[in-house]
Amino acid sequence: VMLAPTGGYSGGAAAAVKSIFNSVASSFAGHGYSSGSSASVGGGYGSPPLNKEHEDLIVKIKGIQRSGEDEKMKWWSFCEKNSVKTFDPARHDTAFLKAFLRDYNSRGVSRERSRSATRLEDDRRYVRLQGVPFSCKAREVADFLERYNVEGSRCVVELGSDQRPTGQAFVAFPSPELASRALEEMQRSMMGSRYIELFPSSFKEFEKASGR
Repeated sequence: VMLAPTGGYSGGAAAAVKSIFNSVASSFAGHGYSSGSSASVGGGYGSPPLNKEHEDLIVKIKGIQRSGEDEKMKWWSFCEKNSVKTFDPARHDTAFLKAFLRDYNSRGVSRERSRSATRLEDDRRYVRLQGVPFSCKAREVADFLERYNVEGSRCVVELGSDQRPTGQAFVAFPSPELASRALEEMQRSMMGSRYIELFPSSFKEFEKASGR
């Protein structure tokens, strides 16, 4: 408890000293200090200020933690990486919370880029065949491409709105490399009495032809 040092003063002088002391004490209280206590300890980069931005950041990070155990561990790992043992977001300042969210979101972007790259690689596995005999079945398309280890279950003969073959087939090759080879080696090869043209395709086109 802090007491005004009025000892040794009397009358107006004592009142003046007490007034100055109270003014200084009020200034300390305005900065988060109070009589008989010390400043609150904030984790991360300093003591957390009380403002709406800080509160919003706390809500976001608590939401991330509640979304799953893996997400919760990302927050804990970030704290430990920065040598902080306090895991309550409310005990960290705005700068620390923002730093975590930047790190968390950048990892999310990296994961999305990785998924996009995977989708692009997957698309390279798909080939469209044009000029396929109307009587051709998926098994015959697989036989036509047997040297590339194509399975009948990964071949689709396209049907039009009238449910008749359109003369096109879509194939999912085991790998982008085998699809690329087929595009080069099988171009204008004969299937029965018809020559076949091959074009790069995509998973989306394959799915559409499959009627999925």
